[in-house]
Amino acid sequence: MFVNLVQVLERTFLEKPKRKTVEGKTGEIIQSTSSGYSLQEVIININNILYLKDDLAGQILLEEDKLPENLHRKQEFTKLFMNSGSNSVSSLRIVGPKMSVLEKILQAQNRK
Repeated sequence: MFVNLVQVLERTFLEKPKRKTVEGKTGEIIQSTSSGYSLQEVIININNILYLKDDLAGQILLEEDKLPENLHRKQEFTKLFMNSGSNSVSSLRIVGPKMSVLEKILQAQNRK
């Protein structure tokens, strides 16, 4: 059973390495990184979902204009925690309030 959700995905780009000479030796160093965010549709196996919680950090990113412009200023976010196997847990930032995300998961579960 699967549910279709929208994830906020952080993209990190490493800038092209620069050559630097120190004491006669030349090497590459990473000058800096830049990041941005995008929205991505994801299909999640609901059997791997462990729990959900409100994601206030997503709202802060929105207030700081770090998220895509097409999101409403009052948009809420949910942190979805999943079993990644081998006693490992991963999380996704999902667009939407916790109760709406839960509703979608329950609807997918009832579609058996």
